[in-house]
This record gives sequence, structure tokens and C-alpha cells, in this order.
Amino acid sequence: MARPQDRRRSIRFLADMFARNGYFRSPRGPATPQDSHRGYELRFTADDDAERDQILRALARLGIKPGKPYPHNRYQWRIPIYGRDQVDALGKKLKAGSGKGRKSTRASDRRSRR
Repeated sequence: MARPQDRRRSIRFLADMFARNGYFRSPRGPATPQDSHRGYELRFTADDDAERDQILRALARLGIKPGKPYPHNRYQWRIPIYGRDQVDALGKKLKAGSGKGRKSTRASDRRSRR
């Protein structure tokens, strides 16, 4: 079992990764046979193999089972989390671990604070 500080570190890391380039998808109305998107999904984006492995280790420490990571282009990886239960559980942990007053690394956010 992961130590509490490892879990907190994992939550903080995943919250930062999600804020940087993650996204969430939820169902859009009733499912139809033509609809390829039917459930809940949360995705992380990793810029390289090392970052992908860090995300996978952090998810494992939290007991979250991701879908199969897949390459997005020559350089990036996508790590999906499927299912409402897992997405809700991880979402609650990320909200709790994101911390208040965290500085954004995005230039547009920094400009709006001036």
C-alpha cells in the first residue's frame, strides 16, 4: 500500500498534468448506434515515454486502472480513464489535491491577472 505522502504527491502530480493538458468527456444524451462516444472518460496527455510512465505509476498508487495508453502523434501519448465510477473517484481526488492559490503556467492566465 502506498504511503500517504506518496498518495498526496501522486494526486498533486496528476492534478498538475490534468490542468496542463487533460480533458474530461461525459455522455451526450441517449446513446445511438452511430454514437462512438457513450460513456465517461478522462484523459491525460504525456509529452514523452517517461512522462507516460510517471502518470501510470501515479494512477496505480491511487488504485485507478487506466485504459491502454496510445500514441497521439510521434511525440505524445494519451492515457484514458474510462467509466463513471473511476472518473468520479479520480475527479474528486484531483479537485481535493489541486490546492488553492496555485499559480498557472499558462501565459494567458498570467496576463489576465495583471
